[in-house]
Amino acid sequence: MVLVDTEEEPPVYQRIASKALHLRELGLSDRVIAQRLDVSDKTVGKAIRWLGGLSP
Repeated sequence: MVLVDTEEEPPVYQRIASKALHLRELGLSDRVIAQRLDVSDKTVGKAIRWLGGLSP
């Protein structure tokens, strides 16, 4: 019997992290990345920090 669903999706910042970092490396601002990925600029920053990527 399973009491807890272990198949939960990762948080948004983890799902977008690699795309966000790639776009940042191409020189886009967090605001532009956020618009393209349909998230907030704070989520973009958190995603990049989570990967240990470039600072703003």
